[in-house]
Amino acid sequence: MIMCFCCSSVNIEKLHALNSLARQVTREKPDAEEFRRRLGQAEQVKTYSSWEQIFFYALIAGAFTVFFGSRSIRETAASFVIGGIVGVLVLMAEKYSVNKMMIRFFGSVVFSTLAFVCLHVGFVRDVDNIIIGNIMSLIPGVGFTNALRD
Repeated sequence: MIMCFCCSSVNIEKLHALNSLARQVTREKPDAEEFRRRLGQAEQVKTYSSWEQIFFYALIAGAFTVFFGSRSIRETAASFVIGGIVGVLVLMAEKYSVNKMMIRFFGSVVFSTLAFVCLHVGFVRDVDNIIIGNIMSLIPGVGFTNALRD
């Protein structure tokens, strides 16, 4: 599972594979060639395609919009579409190695602007839940969890 929903790539599957490798190396003490082979296997774990990641951005935005109190199909749909657009922008920015704080800032500007466009054209009545739903995909999960713990 790759968690890039927070603008930071944390590949949990790869982490698990490397952790297993470290345990095997400690236990079995393989030679250098065997270690390189196993390391190569750990490096080749499955990652999600760009389209899957964009879908997850959209799904997370729509789900958090509902989670935070929206009971409107239109708000959820708008949040889903806006989340997909933000996902495309984030993936493009990451491709060009843009600073993660800048990605979060511009992503926030984009989804807030699109939410207010939906409000002004009369598609939705309130933008609060749309904005909250979309901002959740830009919050770094590990940092957020550590902040709550601290």
